[in-house]
Parts: sequence; structure tokens; C-alpha cells
Amino acid sequence: MKMRKTVLIALAISMLLSLTACGGDKAPASTPSAPSAVDAASLSENPGNASVESIQAGSFSTEDIALVISDKTFAINDPIDGVLETLGDNFEYTEAQSCAYADKGMDKTYSYDNDTLFFSTIPPEGKDIIAEVYVRGGDAATSKGIKIGSAREEIEAAYGAGYTFDESQGMLTYLDGEVNDVKTPRLYFLLDGEGKVTEMCIQSGRMAG
Repeated sequence: MKMRKTVLIALAISMLLSLTACGGDKAPASTPSAPSAVDAASLSENPGNASVESIQAGSFSTEDIALVISDKTFAINDPIDGVLETLGDNFEYTEAQSCAYADKGMDKTYSYDNDTLFFSTIPPEGKDIIAEVYVRGGDAATSKGIKIGSAREEIEAAYGAGYTFDESQGMLTYLDGEVNDVKTPRLYFLLDGEGKVTEMCIQSGRMAG
């Protein structure tokens, strides 16, 4: 098994939410394997930090916050067991004491495919469930077929126009709740200058408790 156990944080985007639950302690430095995740997290949680275009129309729900990987669909709040059964044990692993659920266990991150696919879990009921999935390569797709390389027009066709868009970061976000609430479940895409998806992420918002 390719497994590395450490108390350091593998994915800064996950820890930013956890730190919110811990009272806003200073976040650790970003991990080299996921540099843009930090910017994406801070902007999606605090869209007022940059010029954000808001579009109100469109349809989107929590059921859309899911990814298809190896022909299996994984959604937020699903048990991590299904991921491990499907993708196997060729992962790198990190853990840290859960801030939001300290009495229940550890927050964990599983990294697959040379750090292009990350699963972060939380233990709200003492069992590890998916809180976040972060993709920056490979064949993973959303439940509606959007993947790395898809165009913005394809995203809009799949999910409608009810999103916020941060032009300075190229971040397009669908939320099932309030924009400024870190507990709001969300699906976001980072787009390049040509409007193509370079990274995408689903979050349950439950890392903040």
C-alpha cells in the first residue's frame, strides 16, 4: 500500500473550513500538491474579496453535488468505504484531529492518482463520510458529465445560470444556500482563460460543524 500517515494537512482547502470551526486559528501554509485549492476555498467562502458576478436564475440542488469516478457515483455525506472499495489502497493518507467533531474522531484525506484526486472525510457520527472531493486531473466527472477540459457553456447547459462567478480567479460556483455561509454545500469549477475547466470540487460545508 502506498500510504503515508501524518498529522500535517494534505489539502489546505479542507483545513480552512475546519479552522473556521476551531475559532479561526491561523491556517497552515498551502501544500505544494494543491496550490490553487487555497485560493479557491477562500474566495468561495468570502466572495466579497474580489469582483463577483452574480446570476440568480437557474436550477441547482444538493443532489447535483456528486462526482462519477470509475463508473461509480460519489456524493457528499456518502461513507468513504465505497471510495476505498472502488479505487483501492493505492493512496496517500493524512489525518488530523477533527475540529468540528473532536469527540468523534479524525478528519482524513485520501490522495489518488499522483495528487490529482483528493477525498476529505469527517466523522460526525463516528463514521467517516465524504465532506469534499477535489479534482484537478484524470477522468472524474460530475454527475452531469462535466470534467476537466469541459467548457463554461457546457457547465451552464448542465446546471443552469444560477451561479456566482469570480472573474479575477476564474471560479464558477453553484451553492445550495447562502453565499457567505461556509456551511453551504457547493460545487465549484476553476476555469482557464479560454473558459475550460482546470479544477473542480464538491463540498458539503460540514467541516465547519
